Formats: sequence, structure tokens, C-alpha cells
Amino acid sequence: MLNLVMKWNKCFISSFVCKVSKFYIFQKVLFLLRYLFIVIDCCFLFLLQTSHWSNC
Repeated sequence: MLNLVMKWNKCFISSFVCKVSKFYIFQKVLFLLRYLFIVIDCCFLFLLQTSHWSNC
């Protein structure tokens, strides 16, 4: 009986850890994507401005 409980507990904990880590990774990826978009946006604006100035 105790063995079964231990096994179930282990299983539950591992699945919980798996879910948490997946969520954590997802959060990290989202954060990185957001950061990347900000950087791209800034670069794009900068390029637009510089090209605009050079056109003048």
C-alpha cells in the first residue's frame, strides 16, 4: 500500500514539476520574443529615420 502511495506521489510530483517547467520555459520564450520585438522595432525605427534623413 505504502509503495503504491509512494509511486503515485512520485508520479504526481514529476508531472507537477514537468508542468511548472513547461510553464516557466513558455514564460521565458515569451519574454525573449517580446524583447526581440522591442529590439527589432527600435532598429526598424532607427533605420527608417536614417533612411529618411539620407533621402533629405
